[in-house]
Amino acid sequence: MNPQPSTETFIASHSFTPYMRSILQQLHMLPKGARVLDIPAGRGQFSDALRQLGMEVVSADLNGLREDYLAIDMSQALPLETSSFDVVVCTEGLEHMLAPHELVLELLRVTRPGGYLFLSVPNIHNFYSRLQFLFTGTFFQFQAFDVADTPLNHSGDRGHVSPVSLPQLRWWLHLGGGKIEELLPDKEKRRFLKPFYWLLHQLGRPWRNQLRRKAGQEFAQRNRELRALLESPRLRYARSLVVCVRKHQ
Repeated sequence: MNPQPSTETFIASHSFTPYMRSILQQLHMLPKGARVLDIPAGRGQFSDALRQLGMEVVSADLNGLREDYLAIDMSQALPLETSSFDVVVCTEGLEHMLAPHELVLELLRVTRPGGYLFLSVPNIHNFYSRLQFLFTGTFFQFQAFDVADTPLNHSGDRGHVSPVSLPQLRWWLHLGGGKIEELLPDKEKRRFLKPFYWLLHQLGRPWRNQLRRKAGQEFAQRNRELRALLESPRLRYARSLVVCVRKHQ
């Protein structure tokens, strides 16, 4: 018998997570009255924190936990005006989508030129996830054994079905007119293993350099920027991949 899908839809953690704190710290720079979209809003703790800063917040989620939530299906085109938000925040949502790139493009569409998009997804690049894949063939938070085989027309939460890599995400953002400005900090996964992780990173340096040399000079500037992201300690250790994205003017 196939397992039944969860009845909860995008219900996030009860706590105020480290990746939420990282994003909130960035948003302190915004003027009061800035218009922010929080999708999926989960239990609403991040939306509440934004309102305490004096921002105009639109919260969207299908979980129905609050009466003021907009019931928006993220697998469809967002029923929101183009360039209508100063900031869009989407934490731990892309990995639940069958086609996460489509959601990224929609999130950028509703962000105004010069505005910001903040995203977080489970970080399949951290060394704990790399070790898990080496020994089990599955990424951290994507072990698959507890994910139901939901049908194509399923309207609830599918669980973690789409691992998102940083090069994928960078490319989708580029297509939508966005650029990663910074990787933000998050709680480190198995921090006590960092000396071992550092050693693995050093052992892989010749292989990484060889791959970059093979690429030649055609994409030299782009590859320098990509290298800086892929070599970031935040990517190697953080539990979630948290990015600050600027939409082009």
